[in-house]
Amino acid sequence: MNQLNAATEEMLPEVKANLKKVQIDLLLSMDKISVLQAALFNILIGNTDWALFGLSRHTAGHRNFKFMKKPGTIIPVAYDFDGAAIANGQVVALSTYKERLSSLKSKIEQIYGSLSSVPLDQVLEDYRQKVIIILSDNANLEFHVKRSFVNFLDATNEGQDKQ
Repeated sequence: MNQLNAATEEMLPEVKANLKKVQIDLLLSMDKISVLQAALFNILIGNTDWALFGLSRHTAGHRNFKFMKKPGTIIPVAYDFDGAAIANGQVVALSTYKERLSSLKSKIEQIYGSLSSVPLDQVLEDYRQKVIIILSDNANLEFHVKRSFVNFLDATNEGQDKQ
């Protein structure tokens, strides 16, 4: 049994490397704007129960995503938001948004080679505008949602100021 465990341990790095390549190939075949929108939506609502970029403890690259095939591309569709902070009455902190946006940028660079190869600024600005509309059109939003969305705006605004 010990020889089997040793052989398994020896093969593990190669298996992980192969899974990582498959994951990167899948991400490269996806519509970049849809990938960014799916990731930003999960970040916006404070969802921690998702994975789209690389190996996670649960899967070989994605968790709580389904994939729609369209001619020439794949669209990731997020689901299962019961772990989201705003679904549970919690405020997503400004520092949390900053950390998750920074992590997203890092992962984009790892997958696509550079931030300039994806329209992150455009998608972020679209999200900012949608959040502003939600806040202005919905005076009765619960406090934790309003506070979270304002923190998101602050975090994305700070990121834009640095560029």
